[in-house]
Amino acid sequence: MNFKKKELIILGIIIVVLFSYLIFKSSDRMHYKVPTIEKLKSETIEKISIRKADNEIILVKKNNKWFIEPKSYPTDIERVNKMVETISNFSLSDLASRSKNYTLYELDNDKGIHVTAFSKDGEIRYFEVGKAANTYSHTFVKLKDDDNIYYARESFRDLFEAKMDDLRNKSVMKVDINEVSDIEIEKDGTKMVFAKKAESAPAVDSKNKSKDTTPVYDWVLPDGKKGAKSVIDGILDQITEVICQEYVAESNISTVIAQTPIFTLKVKGRKDYTLTFYPKVGKLPGEQDSEEKYPVVSSESPYPFYLASWKAEQIIKNPADMIEKPAVAKTPTQAAPLKNQ
Repeated sequence: MNFKKKELIILGIIIVVLFSYLIFKSSDRMHYKVPTIEKLKSETIEKISIRKADNEIILVKKNNKWFIEPKSYPTDIERVNKMVETISNFSLSDLASRSKNYTLYELDNDKGIHVTAFSKDGEIRYFEVGKAANTYSHTFVKLKDDDNIYYARESFRDLFEAKMDDLRNKSVMKVDINEVSDIEIEKDGTKMVFAKKAESAPAVDSKNKSKDTTPVYDWVLPDGKKGAKSVIDGILDQITEVICQEYVAESNISTVIAQTPIFTLKVKGRKDYTLTFYPKVGKLPGEQDSEEKYPVVSSESPYPFYLASWKAEQIIKNPADMIEKPAVAKTPTQAAPLKNQ
């Protein structure tokens, strides 16, 4: 048998094997039907359980707002709404495997995420979340009392893989700086209180007769000294909305908050707002971020939190830097010598 004839025989065997495999797979597909999942009305979902290994996060809706139980932490509403939408619209597109090889699809006990939704009457949806499919537009999932692994529409593993701190509302203060009338800082035993004072009437353009409505004001100390306007306005810009990096773990609160504050900021607007900064720390037990950050307490939040160093240091200023520096007199330029005629 020559070499070419052997090649043809091998090729023929391969074709027969592949054809048999396709026939078998087609026949196999005739014996199952992808379960149809009814769409839920999102407003009927009152509670969500997200469980991975030995960790469980419970979300509960109260007065149309979502909270993390049992501490009733306010949530990142945008992220929770995405969860509710995903659960409501959950549907399957195809069978992925009957192999029961759950580890391969990250549906095993260590990596699988169990999602359960409840209405006021009880459980209304359950599914297990595995890894994202290679298409990045599907997720491997498993249903209750069903050993098969399915493709679910959309890629949503990351959404349900969040830790509790990721789901908390990170907005810890909002201030309308246009309403601020006074700002007080305290650092290293020095306290300064600056009042907002109108500098002059808005300028009038004599040519166009139009009025510049931009507010003109100074920050002034009780003794009449002017504050460094750019520095003070820069601080206020940082507190228009304060978004924290993460919250201080409950087990660490007594440690970081027991220390003497290093900086306190108070502003008076529609009401009084306060930010109190404590000595910088690194990563503490039970917390995620390993970079150095400042523990902070806000009058607008009952929960101590962290600000990244770069963010906090745009607010923490030395008292000396808050005072307007006197203008430096310029030395007159000497007249150039006349050239010889």
